[in-house]
Amino acid sequence: MTDTERHDPDRPVHEHAWEDALEPRHLINRCDVVLRVGAAMLASGTGARRVVETMRQVGQALDLDQIQTRVSLTEIVLTVHRRGITRTQTAEIPSPGVNADQIAALQEFARRLPAHVTVAQVNAGLDAILQRPKQWPAWASPLGAGAACGAFAFLNHAGPVEIGAVVAAAVVGQGLRRALHRRHVNQLVMAFLAAVLAGTAFLAVAWVERAVVGGRAVPLEAGFFSSILFLVPGFPLITAALDLARLDLAAGITRFTYAALLTFAAGFGVWSIALLAGVSPGTPAAIGIPSVPVVLAQMLASFLGVFGFAVIFNSPPRVAWAAGAIALVANPLRLFLGAEGWPAQTSAALATLVVGLLAWLAWRTTHLPRIILSVPSVVIMIPGVAAFRALAHLNNGELVAGLNLGISSIMTVLGMAIGLVAARALTDPQWAFSTPNPPNYSALVRRLAPRRPSSG
Repeated sequence: MTDTERHDPDRPVHEHAWEDALEPRHLINRCDVVLRVGAAMLASGTGARRVVETMRQVGQALDLDQIQTRVSLTEIVLTVHRRGITRTQTAEIPSPGVNADQIAALQEFARRLPAHVTVAQVNAGLDAILQRPKQWPAWASPLGAGAACGAFAFLNHAGPVEIGAVVAAAVVGQGLRRALHRRHVNQLVMAFLAAVLAGTAFLAVAWVERAVVGGRAVPLEAGFFSSILFLVPGFPLITAALDLARLDLAAGITRFTYAALLTFAAGFGVWSIALLAGVSPGTPAAIGIPSVPVVLAQMLASFLGVFGFAVIFNSPPRVAWAAGAIALVANPLRLFLGAEGWPAQTSAALATLVVGLLAWLAWRTTHLPRIILSVPSVVIMIPGVAAFRALAHLNNGELVAGLNLGISSIMTVLGMAIGLVAARALTDPQWAFSTPNPPNYSALVRRLAPRRPSSG
C-alpha cells in the first residue's frame, strides 16, 4: 500500500489488511471444499471410512500433499498439508440422515475427478449433486414404509388383518416423520411421536377391520410391534458395526449410541400406547420347517420389504431392485436356518455374509457403493420386533424376559456385523490387513497358484 493510498480519506482501509495478506488463500479454499465434500458424505449417512476415502480422493485431485481426517457421527476434523503449510478446520453436521443416492453420486464424483482440478470445478460439481431432486416423489416414502413394515409383519407370522393394519399405520407414521423432519424437529422427539401415531393407528385400524371382517380376536402384539419398524435405525447400526470392525472407535461408538437412542425413543413411544391399550409383548410364534409355497412367500416379502426400505433411504431405482434381489436370496436362507434350529446369530451371520458377497458382485459390475446395496438388504434381518418386545418387558418390570430378548437381539445384530465384515475381508484387502499398502488379492492368488511346468 502506497503512502497516498494510506492517507486517502475516501479509501476504506481494513484494520487487519496486513494479516489478510499473510493468509494462504489457496490452501484455505482447498481445505474448505474438501471439508464440504466430507460433510455432505457424513450427512448422507455413510460410514467414516468412506467419508475419509472420498475426502482423500478430492484432496489428491486438488494437489494437496497430505490430508488427515478424524470423523465422528456429527463432526469432522480435517488437517491438510501443501508446500510446507498446514491448516486444520472442523465441520459439524447438526442432524445426520440417510440419502443413498447422494452417497452414490458423491462417491462417483470423487472417483472421476481428474488431476489438477480447480476449487471452482469441485464446488460446481458438488452444487449439482446437492441440488439434485429426490429419486422418489414425496408420497413414495410413506408407501415404502408401509411395504417394509407389512413384509416384517408377514415374516413375523402376523395374519392378513394385522398386515393390513400394519401397512396403514406405517404409512401415516412415516408421513408424520417426514413432516417433522422438514420442520427440523429433534430426531428423538420425531421417533417418539411417529411411534405413538403408528401404534395408535395400528390399534384403530385393526379393531375396525376386526369389526368389519369378524372372526377371531386379533393377536395384536405381532403386528403392533411391526408397525413401527420403519423407525429401526438400520444405516447407523450397520455403519457403526463396520466402523468398529475397522477399530474406528470414535465414529463407531457415537453411531451406535445414536442408533440406541433412536431405538429407545421409538420403544418408549410404542410402549406408552401398549400400556394404555393393554397390549402385552406376547410370545414369539413357533417356527416350523417352511414348505415351498411359504418359502416363495418369504422371498416375495423379503424383496418387497427391502425395496420399501431402499425407497425410504432415497436409493436410486436400480439400487432398490438390486438390494431387493439380494435379500430375496439371503433372507429366506436365514429363516430356513432358524427353522432348522440354528442359533439366530449364526443364521444371521451366514445370511449377511451372502449379502456382502452378492453386494460385492453387484459392485464389480455397476460400481455402485456397496454400503447402499448391503444396508437395505440386511435391515429386513434386524430383530426389531424382538428388540421392542424386550423394551416392553423391561418397562413392565419383567426383567428376565426383557433381558433374554434384549441379549438375543444384540447377539443377532453382532452376528449380522460379523457376516458383513467377513464378506468385506474376503473381497477387500484394506479390511483384511492393517498396513497402509495392503497386498492385492489377485497378485496373492497368482503367487500361490502352482506354476505350470515349462515346455522345455
